Amino acid sequence: MTRLLAGPPYREPVFSERGSLYWNIDLLAVATDAWRKAALEREFMSQPAIHASFNPTEFPTPAATIQRNAKRFVCDVLTKRRGTILYPGKSATHPRVEQRLQRIAEALTPIAKGLPATGAARDFEPVARLQGDLSPIFTHIYRETGAYLEALQVQICTAANAANPQASCH
Repeated sequence: MTRLLAGPPYREPVFSERGSLYWNIDLLAVATDAWRKAALEREFMSQPAIHASFNPTEFPTPAATIQRNAKRFVCDVLTKRRGTILYPGKSATHPRVEQRLQRIAEALTPIAKGLPATGAARDFEPVARLQGDLSPIFTHIYRETGAYLEALQVQICTAANAANPQASCH
């Protein structure tokens, strides 16, 4: 991927080599989101909302926030008497989609930073400039979302496997 995505046929000529690599990371994120939504629609008529703890709201997420969100999830599961609490499933054979995207972003970001930021087509210069400014931010979000979910899962397991997990719910 590191050799292929910055050059033809994957290089987007509107962008610089750097921008094109970031663009391809973005396309991977869009494709994984579309794939996940299609899989959910096969299983459900509409996409169910997962527990709010699984949606990071700041990047990077402070450890205290991760612990608080894990506790909230575990306590809701243990104390809620009505309704359903949904959480993202875990594949038996692959890391979560967000964690795979995290690893792609971690591998490709340093390479993108080392590529030339010039050489984009002049016809769409404002678009290339906007993409060049936004894609590194999106790539950071992809990486941090995977790191957040990994840390959250560790904290949920720690809380759920405590001697008395309900004791901290009051």
